[in-house]
Amino acid sequence: MTTWIWPVSLIHKLQPYTTHRNPRVRAKLATCISKSVAKLGAEGIRDYGLEALMQIAAAQLIDQLPEARESARKLVVELHSAFQQQPDVSSNLSETSSSSSGSDSDDQNQKSWEEFCSSILTPAVAQPILRVSTR
Repeated sequence: MTTWIWPVSLIHKLQPYTTHRNPRVRAKLATCISKSVAKLGAEGIRDYGLEALMQIAAAQLIDQLPEARESARKLVVELHSAFQQQPDVSSNLSETSSSSSGSDSDDQNQKSWEEFCSSILTPAVAQPILRVSTR
């Protein structure tokens, strides 16, 4: 399915099933969404909506099946990568890095990622996301 259907269309069609009562359905959904998001790339992720995808990842990261949690981890890594490649984050980092060392710019990037996660997710849900993305 992820091979033949355009990723944005597939994610739109699968999104209502993120709260399905059957855990196997949610696990397959998480795998399909993770593969589709990987095909989108950083630009496609930003176009689709980083916040919406973060909500999906957060819901799947605390699922009861390991398959769903693993797919959600992959999704979080993709989202974190897309977040780091945002033009406004890059320009802020280049200003900071010109006056500081590389480790300070990494700290600034991590801080902005934490602020982003905290702004759209509750603290209890943001913690697992942050734990996955700092590995």
